[in-house]
Amino acid sequence: MVSMRVLALARRFAVLLVFVTTFLVAGHVVVPATAHYGSGACTSKYHDGINRGVACNRYAGFGNHYANWIDGCDRHSDGWRVRAWGNVVGAPAIPGDWDPNGNNEGCANDQLWGHLENHRICVEVAGCSGWQPHGWP
Repeated sequence: MVSMRVLALARRFAVLLVFVTTFLVAGHVVVPATAHYGSGACTSKYHDGINRGVACNRYAGFGNHYANWIDGCDRHSDGWRVRAWGNVVGAPAIPGDWDPNGNNEGCANDQLWGHLENHRICVEVAGCSGWQPHGWP
């Protein structure tokens, strides 16, 4: 019978292997297949009853290190730029990149290292959503 500790170590090794393989094949770091959305991981900014932008967070654990991504997505064709912000434990709020393609498919994807406490979405003219807790244990 395999112990829980051995299974946990095997899982960590598998996550690391996927991450390293992805890095070598793609030539740059991308989101590993084992990244997860936490429960309640998204927050939106509404203005005049319209969802103008949404921010979601994803994470992957590597031993004592966490890789987090915040995705900032424009949701309305109004010419207002949007970007996500993240708060990593022990650091000031970090702004993500502006969504590069407006409300077309795709979002800004920003990687943050450390334990993400919360995140929000900010929309030009409309302001920012409240801070959304990270959503995982």
